Amino acid sequence: MTADNSTPCDSVKPKADSELQDTLSTKLPRRDFLKQAATIGASTLALSQLGLPAMAREKKPALSAVPDNHPLHPYDPAAVITAKTFPNLASVTGISQNQLEKHLGLYHGYVRKINAIHKKLQAMNLDNADEASRFRPLHVEQTYMLNGAVLHEYYFENIGGETYPPEKAELLYPIIQKEFGSWDNYIAHLIKLGKSARGWAISAYNMRDHRIHNYCLDMHNDGVPMGVIPVLVMDVYEHAYMIDYETNRMAYIKAFMANVNWRVVEDRLKTMILHG
Repeated sequence: MTADNSTPCDSVKPKADSELQDTLSTKLPRRDFLKQAATIGASTLALSQLGLPAMAREKKPALSAVPDNHPLHPYDPAAVITAKTFPNLASVTGISQNQLEKHLGLYHGYVRKINAIHKKLQAMNLDNADEASRFRPLHVEQTYMLNGAVLHEYYFENIGGETYPPEKAELLYPIIQKEFGSWDNYIAHLIKLGKSARGWAISAYNMRDHRIHNYCLDMHNDGVPMGVIPVLVMDVYEHAYMIDYETNRMAYIKAFMANVNWRVVEDRLKTMILHG
């Protein structure tokens, strides 16, 4: 076979994938394209064939300056993390307001502690041997307190609020069905993870393989996977349910699942795919 008649096999598929993505993305606005991709992908094609991973990897244009409305403008090294409020918790059922209030108190403690650690690190003089000896343990504690604050925010945000059946989640629902075989399989897997984890059971969008996985965390900063963004977080530490359910974790998990706001989970996933 001459060079003129040869076509390298590995050059064909990228071209076809590129043409498919260009064709689909030019015919639909980007948000509509995502909706169509989820619908078609659930029944006939893998989402990756519709260009979602490529879109997630699009390079963003470099900023020549920090926009005026960006959190870093003006940059303030003394800025502190502010505790969030969660009005949606007022509508939670099966988990008492007393339980939630005590839980929120723990969250506020993490916010105070992470701010205190940041202040200590900024003031640290590494030329001082006594202060330098606290450098490593402070940074380890920093990861624990920061993750404790962030994971609790995800948790409180994704329960309560409006009633939103998961079937309405036009992107999340078909993707979960593909990943786990069925929605019921996903819920069963998440519940089993909640029963076995020591700290957190989370569903997260993996920015490396562009898929949703369930992960188990025994501590805030132990076994935390890199490059994943939570879309659903369930706290299974005893402090999340002991007041209401004592040691009956399964009863608490059922109450948690009944309160999940799937619109919040759906919105998180859309954000990850559009901007991840």
